[in-house]
Amino acid sequence: MIARSPLLTCLGSHAAGSWQRWEASRSIHERVLTARLNDLGPTHLDTLETMNNLAMALSDLERYNEAEKLMKQVLEQRRAKLGKEHPWTLWAICNLAKVYTGLKLLKQAEDLLVPGIAAAVRSLGRDHLGVLMGTGELARVYARQGKTEIATNMMEDLVSRLEAHRGPEHPDTVYALHQLAQLYERQQKYDKAADKSELAKERSTARLTIEHPLARKIATQCRKLETLKPAANSSNPELVGTTVSHEPKESPKGEPCRNGTQLKSLKTYKTFYLSVKPDLTV
Repeated sequence: MIARSPLLTCLGSHAAGSWQRWEASRSIHERVLTARLNDLGPTHLDTLETMNNLAMALSDLERYNEAEKLMKQVLEQRRAKLGKEHPWTLWAICNLAKVYTGLKLLKQAEDLLVPGIAAAVRSLGRDHLGVLMGTGELARVYARQGKTEIATNMMEDLVSRLEAHRGPEHPDTVYALHQLAQLYERQQKYDKAADKSELAKERSTARLTIEHPLARKIATQCRKLETLKPAANSSNPELVGTTVSHEPKESPKGEPCRNGTQLKSLKTYKTFYLSVKPDLTV
């Protein structure tokens, strides 16, 4: 039965992953993988896609060694079947780099991402989602290496490109704003951090409910930054009493989740937001 309807099963597993129901997501992906291994074999592209998704679910559960083993298989097979610069091969490179980041193998992650992004730009163009996703992951690696300024510059550029090509209220853009706010906070630029975090919170209401894990994470960040700003501003009299302005919202405040739009953004791990576990800091 699973093999006959893998699409609905996969949609359920991705939705579970987006809501941080990591164990449910892993269980569903494992069932789909078993069915596809039996019906299609270990090297079929659909099997490799499910293997990739299971690896990301295992990574969410911090079972990085298992995830690494699966992603290496996916990358090897996609290179053999599709070529070194095929979009799916490049996506496997990025996902393996994410696993390396989880394992704290930051140099290995960087060594995969730098040439991988260059190849993706050649094959797909600078603003393809795969390039944007890889850029976000590389910025995360640099941040963890202590290269905060480089990471911040990359994230600022990434937010601009996501706004232009995914839309200002897309969850990918919202998540990138959240990450950028984290980088500003790390540098004790609390006003900038609060500005980006509030903007992420405003935009998140277009496609996410307030109960969604990402929306809750951003709301917590906003509250934290509000407590940090007064202490920072008190040492600089010129900043006391200033307020932060935000662009007007295009969507009505409190608009309920539009299920069709939300499902479209949640149905695959091939989005920037779903490419990184939401409760991991940069």
